[in-house]
Amino acid sequence: MLDYQIVNDHDRHSINDDVFEFWKKHNVLDEKKAKKRLNEVIGIVKSQNKLCGVCTAREAYLNDFQAHLDFVRRYLKTQNVGFRFLSFFNKFMHHIEENSELLYPQSIGIFLAVQNRKLNNKWKEAICSKTGFIYLGNFKKDYQMRVKYFKNSRLTH
Repeated sequence: MLDYQIVNDHDRHSINDDVFEFWKKHNVLDEKKAKKRLNEVIGIVKSQNKLCGVCTAREAYLNDFQAHLDFVRRYLKTQNVGFRFLSFFNKFMHHIEENSELLYPQSIGIFLAVQNRKLNNKWKEAICSKTGFIYLGNFKKDYQMRVKYFKNSRLTH
């Protein structure tokens, strides 16, 4: 069984050490980047009370889109999560969208850079029926770029 937890500012400090060690153990980030990204953690997943997934988000202005989007990253120790990845992913994407005005006030949607080869090979729909993310094209090493706009988003140009 998986335990999903939305991470708010008041409980962020209690999970920082676990998240940092998780990233370090799995060579996800170097120490400097890991310390910086701890403030971006919005959710974690545990299996048998052990951390097996982390989701981060930050608001960023993307020049190519001429818009602010929530740049989301996630890392899962997939042998613990497997097919349940989608429920983890959708839970945190829903949290971002529902709280975007408060957490990311300038953002009009969520941007993903899909850096998982297995997921890139599997995710072939232009508009994913299970997530609503739209394929934009590829970048570095054929990783997909995807976006999902918030329901009431408006383009400013």
